[in-house]
Amino acid sequence: MNPLLQVAQQGQRIWLHNLSRALLREGRLGRLIEEGAVSGVTSNPVVFHRAVSGSLHYQKELARLRESGLKPEARYESLAIADVREACDALSPIFEESHGDDGYVSLDVSPFLARDVEGAVAAGQRLNDTVNRRNLLIRVPATREGFVAAEELVAMGINVNVTLMFSLCHTESAAESYMRGARRWVAGGGDPGRLKSVASFFLSRIDTAVDRILERTGMEEIIAMRGLSAIALAKLAY
Repeated sequence: MNPLLQVAQQGQRIWLHNLSRALLREGRLGRLIEEGAVSGVTSNPVVFHRAVSGSLHYQKELARLRESGLKPEARYESLAIADVREACDALSPIFEESHGDDGYVSLDVSPFLARDVEGAVAAGQRLNDTVNRRNLLIRVPATREGFVAAEELVAMGINVNVTLMFSLCHTESAAESYMRGARRWVAGGGDPGRLKSVASFFLSRIDTAVDRILERTGMEEIIAMRGLSAIALAKLAY
């Protein structure tokens, strides 16, 4: 059996951290979804940069956008929003079948807003309204200001993906922000069933940092612990 399907049988879901027009237009994302191998998509500005700079699928629209007079960030958003909307539509059947537990696509607010609560909230609301898909997650960073922005967005009924989490403190802050926002949403008459947000706990960067420290000890029994730190921390966070 496909190991990705075996993971699904354990109650886990694989979300692809990649999105490009090539994946969408050449049918590769559709095939992964049909096979049950992928049930969600995340991305970020770096992933989109690689997609746009390395694909012919964007060239005509890029040329048009260069003539439009739009600023670079607005041009990026125009391309990214179109791809995210198309991915949302591709995952819509999974979203409907799972009653909103799965089938999401993430779109980041600008990283320049990581310390700007009002800016992040306004950007999140604007992106959510522009994409106009129920299975969209607005991705906000796990900064002090990002947690406040996440609460405000959830209180508006906007689902979020709190990203770049590396610690138990991040985990607690994300959960508390979500709960505060959810209570406010429900108190205002909102449907609690439509709130399905995500907390993204990063693993590889933790192992990369810790493994270097372990290697510097020169002790075989300690070096043998490489690759274990992130999973152990994720279990504590869970």
